[in-house]
Amino acid sequence: MAIGHVDGRTVVASGDTHGTVRLWHPTGPEVSTWTLPGAVHALGFDVPGLLTVGIGAGVIGIHPERV
Repeated sequence: MAIGHVDGRTVVASGDTHGTVRLWHPTGPEVSTWTLPGAVHALGFDVPGLLTVGIGAGVIGIHPERV
């Protein structure tokens, strides 16, 4: 699980062993879901506005839409 900011709003991201990544506001509903080809083993918001996802042997960057 990772906590970050998109468009100035706090968001939470989580991932699972099926490759599903979910993004939501701490006080509200899920706002985005992606399915990636492999187990998610790391999440982070190290770059502003970019959710980095460790999956398999690599890293994928997701630019969340306005949430």
